[in-house]
Amino acid sequence: LLMATPFTAVKIGTREIAHRVITDRMRQDILSDRIKPGTELPSTAKLAESWKTSMSTMHIALRNLVKEGLLE
Repeated sequence: LLMATPFTAVKIGTREIAHRVITDRMRQDILSDRIKPGTELPSTAKLAESWKTSMSTMHIALRNLVKEGLLE
């Protein structure tokens, strides 16, 4: 399964958990400035759609990034 965002694309294997892969990829994008500080992200629904995942999976990934202090 190939999941894409405006920032990245990632291939999800059957043994990987989608929210972990999304969290990891978005973290990389934030730390490498592909997602710039102050950038307003699309809505959770739009992000979920672009990643071809459920909103609950996207919520988990975003919540992880908030806990890490990478998103507000």
